[in-house]
Amino acid sequence: MSDYRKKAQKLLINILILAGVVAIIFGVTSLMASRTPIPPKTINNVVRIFMHSPLHYSVMIQEPETKIISPLNLGDYNIQELEVNFLPDVPNTEKMSVTITYGGRSGRDAIKYDFHIHSINDLGGAGWDEGKFGRGQTSVIQ
Repeated sequence: MSDYRKKAQKLLINILILAGVVAIIFGVTSLMASRTPIPPKTINNVVRIFMHSPLHYSVMIQEPETKIISPLNLGDYNIQELEVNFLPDVPNTEKMSVTITYGGRSGRDAIKYDFHIHSINDLGGAGWDEGKFGRGQTSVIQ
């Protein structure tokens, strides 16, 4: 074999080794990033809670300074596990809140909603749309 071919083969081997090392580094860092826990999130000043489906909730939030009320969709996540708790621990003189805790392998595979409410009467029905699978409205059963 000529010197040129030997040098080219050696260079090719070095490039492949370098590419493999870079791929391993990217793989390890992406796994570490996906396993970084997401801190719990609390949404305050909730004035209404809507259940679109058992996996999909939204809330109305009132800004304390401006009194403007805005909707916030809590998401219709593709999750493996959802836990929802309604905790009637808020006095009628205070606004409600919801604490969202993330978990699971990716940090979003499992979600827990803790709705801090005045009473279960604070939960309202809402519309849902599953595309070709149908649409409708949930309603509260008294």
